[in-house]
Amino acid sequence: MKPFKYFRNYFYYLKSFFNRQSRICQICLSVTDQCNSRCTQCSAWKSYLLDPSLKEKEFKLSEIEMMIKTSKSLNFLNTISLTGGEPILRKDLIDIAQMINKEHKGIRFFLQSNGLNSEKLIERAKEMVSFSDTTMCVSIDGINSTHDKVRGIKGSFKTTKQTIKKLHDDGYEISLSCNITPANYLEIKKVWDEFKDIVDYFSCRPIAVGAFFKTSEKNEFVLNKKQRNSVIKQLKNINYAKNLFVYQVSRILFNQKRFFPCRAGYFSVIITPTLDVYPCSACPEDWCFGNLRDVDCNLDALLESEKGKKIKMMVNNCRKYETEFCINEPEFFSTAHFQIFRLFFWLLIHDLPTLWKNFFS
Repeated sequence: MKPFKYFRNYFYYLKSFFNRQSRICQICLSVTDQCNSRCTQCSAWKSYLLDPSLKEKEFKLSEIEMMIKTSKSLNFLNTISLTGGEPILRKDLIDIAQMINKEHKGIRFFLQSNGLNSEKLIERAKEMVSFSDTTMCVSIDGINSTHDKVRGIKGSFKTTKQTIKKLHDDGYEISLSCNITPANYLEIKKVWDEFKDIVDYFSCRPIAVGAFFKTSEKNEFVLNKKQRNSVIKQLKNINYAKNLFVYQVSRILFNQKRFFPCRAGYFSVIITPTLDVYPCSACPEDWCFGNLRDVDCNLDALLESEKGKKIKMMVNNCRKYETEFCINEPEFFSTAHFQIFRLFFWLLIHDLPTLWKNFFS
């Protein structure tokens, strides 16, 4: 039945494109802006320091439950990325995940973390895998002092590296991610070499400059031509022939062209701790679909409103990837579900075992 499923998905892709309807496969759910890191490329951690009252405005479990139960656009939901801030600092994190898993059996979770609190992360990982398919996602943004500088915490590289090793030794599935900035662009291959034997997946991408990370005005994170060329050379040595996302990143940096079109807002959304909804992490503030609390937590009401359709049209016409080289995993992998022919031929050329597993087994 798998070939039928993928061709059915392609039909829905065409239908959503022409009707501007959303069928959300993946949600990046930020559960808190509270964070024990002080990253230079993200200002979310400053939110509660500048305005402590925001902590009280974080969404309640009942609000997310209402969204999950009442939004027809989530019928295709298959992946939730739990992020922040530092998501493990939210006390009811497991309750949130269990509720979502109850409503969408078999859903896959990605639990993102900076790895600074090893004991708590492993405790949360143990709880998550007890009822769900969960991948632990840990960020490394350089080697030793480079990572420490980017993350704003002295000794953070050593701590996070130890956390990754503990997760590996305990048998958890690990995805390693690296944000590419002018501060660490020379060390992408070094990060890969350091961790390739103990992680299951690797992704890297230019840092998103937008409202979600509160970095809309920080253009100093955009890579120049010399930096991009250096990154491209490094990515060629990370076997991107079998890593479609890394290949996409290299393609964007090289000639500003995407393998898949961006369908953020159609197949993926990002939700903040206060329930603002955005198409992606790289969009400006005025691309916000709205707040779920204003529509009784019904996601459809935001996505299919006149404002929502206008924003999705802006996504269609967005060329930000040509100037700021933006790409993120939620929009890429959710779109891949519907790009049946491109995905099929990519795997046919580069990875026959994966092709057989995904389409025919």
